Amino acid sequence: MVTPTTFGQKGQNSLSDKLLDSTKRGDIPVTRRREDSKTSVEWLEHFRFNRENLLPIPWESSYPLSDAEKATISHSISSFQLGESSEGTNLLKAARVYAAVSGDTVYVEALKLFIAEEQRHAADLGRFMKQQEIPLARRHWTDTIFRKLRKLANLELAIVVLLTAELMALVYYKALGDATRSPILNHLCQQILYDETQHVCFQSEQLMKMRQQRSNWQLACLELLHRLFFSATLLLVWFDHGKVFRAGGYTFSSFSQSVWLEFNNAISH
Repeated sequence: MVTPTTFGQKGQNSLSDKLLDSTKRGDIPVTRRREDSKTSVEWLEHFRFNRENLLPIPWESSYPLSDAEKATISHSISSFQLGESSEGTNLLKAARVYAAVSGDTVYVEALKLFIAEEQRHAADLGRFMKQQEIPLARRHWTDTIFRKLRKLANLELAIVVLLTAELMALVYYKALGDATRSPILNHLCQQILYDETQHVCFQSEQLMKMRQQRSNWQLACLELLHRLFFSATLLLVWFDHGKVFRAGGYTFSSFSQSVWLEFNNAISH
């Protein structure tokens, strides 16, 4: 079990140090490309290890959000909680098709554990919201759009949509962790940030594997389309969650710069 840290404090172990480094404003971008991508077996081992080595969350904390804090985060956190709750049925279906062609059946097992991590985020955010009497969202227009896009897409395009959402989440959970004085939310955002950093690597590496046979002009076209989609998503996320970003110390300019830095690191070849 790893030792908890708070934003702005030095950790005492490798996971906390790594997590702290990824949350300090001056250390963006969070994601960094590895020279050698992990295999699906290595990712499966990672997700299994991470499942058993989570940061402790101080659920016993009695800190109640102030009215101002609750007004700032309620709409936003309910939207992200909903987005984290997907069962991934269509994603797994597409992954099984890919596995049948590529022979990489372990990828499906790793993807199941990735989905389980996302569902853990949803459960933990929901638990926090229940403690603070913040209602869960049944539906949200941005979540509906992203789910429909993933449902209509093949595995490659589904990963593009997922990767876009996770890159936004890296900056969002930094802001959310700093938006209130809640120890629970602070620690919870640290854990989610660590998970999401690894998710970005998982998705970007898989995308790279799937595109190994593409020509340079095809890769350039795909990157251009991804950049256009990412630009539109950036504007939608700021429009819908600007209160949280501002409470976490971001302006639109610094938010935009942060997510583009993350994007460029994630897709660099």
